[in-house]
Amino acid sequence: MKQRNTGRVSHFNYVRGFGFIQPADKSTQDAFVHRTKCPPGTQLYKNSIVDYSYVQAARGMEVVEIHSVDNTNAEKLASEIALDAAGPESNWIEARVKFFHDYGFAEGEVLRRDAFISQSVLCWSGWNRPPMTGDPVRVKVRTGENGRLIVSRIEPLEG
Repeated sequence: MKQRNTGRVSHFNYVRGFGFIQPADKSTQDAFVHRTKCPPGTQLYKNSIVDYSYVQAARGMEVVEIHSVDNTNAEKLASEIALDAAGPESNWIEARVKFFHDYGFAEGEVLRRDAFISQSVLCWSGWNRPPMTGDPVRVKVRTGENGRLIVSRIEPLEG
């Protein structure tokens, strides 16, 4: 039976896309959570406060839905902090994934040079699977402090 609770993210692996939520009232064991349970456009970090629904699964408590996320006191990723400090965001640009394995690059005629894709940007953009080499995408990019292009948003393109 599905139950609702609030808690704090005690651990989250951005590369693998899963982590654990510690219930605020400590009434149950930590609950397993996968990034696909997040509302679109949200990201979990260590110390995020979440309102969630869970069930007792074969291996323990498992989150089935996250209703809200408060990242006020969360520990953000270094790549996100760098993105916040980067220049203004571009318009949508059509590109292709050059390669992706935990991180990757987008390329395209309009880009003129490769743009870095972080795992966290995929999470923020609502991807449920890693992109494949050659996948057509739409990206928004920024110029980082080091002058390199950073993908700030990414969407799949059909075709």
